[in-house]
Amino acid sequence: ARQRSGELTAALVERLRTRRWAVVQAAAAAAAAWFIAAEVLGHKSPVFAPVSALIALGITSGQQVRRAVEMVVGVAIGVAVADLLAHVLGPPTLRIGVAVLLAMLGALAVGGGSTLSMQAGVSAAFVAAIPSPDAALVWQRFLDSLIGGGVALACTQLLWPLRPLTSVAEVARPVFRTLAGALEAIADALVAGDKAAAERALVQARGVDDLVGRFSQTLDVALETARLAPARRRERTRL
Repeated sequence: ARQRSGELTAALVERLRTRRWAVVQAAAAAAAAWFIAAEVLGHKSPVFAPVSALIALGITSGQQVRRAVEMVVGVAIGVAVADLLAHVLGPPTLRIGVAVLLAMLGALAVGGGSTLSMQAGVSAAFVAAIPSPDAALVWQRFLDSLIGGGVALACTQLLWPLRPLTSVAEVARPVFRTLAGALEAIADALVAGDKAAAERALVQARGVDDLVGRFSQTLDVALETARLAPARRRERTRL
């Protein structure tokens, strides 16, 4: 029991150590989004500013700037559509269902994956379940969503960007590991004159394509991050 307790404690400490900056970043982004919307622009209870900031943090981290902006705008539009539906559709059940459907379809239409689609649906359900008392507030909540997304973009792209070299190294390892395994399998098949083993090695070698594609995409994001984020510019040469 002591050994198991120690293992669980060590695992917990490691999780907290590796994720502590992400938690601090989320808290800072939510507070900054609220401050801008409430104190600077004078919006009353701009709850969607911090909510959108938290949603956007999860979908813009590690994305190219253009893609991240598309995601932020997509979530904001989902909030606006859901808010408008709240003043058109009466029953909450129908309102929530239609809002989530349209938000998720919209996220898929702009090329978003399952994560973006699901988060757009969550934000739409939240908006549809808490309709604004005044139709004029629809655009305010849309603006609050853009503010939250903008703060998230500033955090993930400029203030606390990903570590380019670390992210590239993580996706490079499986590429070289798979290539090395394929080359060893090819060598063994050639030495043994085994046609079936050679065919299996060929299939293994072709399996590296997806890994190379992911590596290339990650490298593009890393180069863009090193170009835009002042704290990461010194890594451009190594990348």
